[in-house]
Amino acid sequence: MKGNRKNGLIILLVIVFLILVVSVLLNNGKIKEDYFPKKIALLRLIEKKELHADSEQSIIPFSSISKKYNLTVGKYIGSGGLSTIYRLQFNSNDDASEELNKLIKKIEQKDIPFTHLKEIEYSKKTIYLFLGYGKAHYLFLIAENIFWVEADIPIAQVTVSKYIEFLNTL
Repeated sequence: MKGNRKNGLIILLVIVFLILVVSVLLNNGKIKEDYFPKKIALLRLIEKKELHADSEQSIIPFSSISKKYNLTVGKYIGSGGLSTIYRLQFNSNDDASEELNKLIKKIEQKDIPFTHLKEIEYSKKTIYLFLGYGKAHYLFLIAENIFWVEADIPIAQVTVSKYIEFLNTL
């Protein structure tokens, strides 16, 4: 009887191990990272959705982006205000960098309604800060991702700094 239990336990452990191996392989060897924490500072996540970039370009001025990307949006709320985070995931770091440069040029040329563009360094990252639509906006690159953080001005600096701290843990 003890032998049957032992064999059963071994079979169960092998099955669990195989399930883990298959799930890792299906994610191309990567553990799928969640770029949208449940809380950022005093804000809580109220909605997260993946959007089709082709049909949702009117959300923010991504219409000039020519490379294929996946768009995920997280909306946050707290007593101090609102924040929305857009993550554009490209096929490569080079594609993301090229598209970020295009967005910055559009802002510099005032082709889109943003003002006061400023480049800053934070946590070893180049971050572009600008204003528009009554909010502060931050644009930055991490690997094959462009992140666009928009937040009500009173909470903007804390939101982006805490969000970058979170991203640094991934």
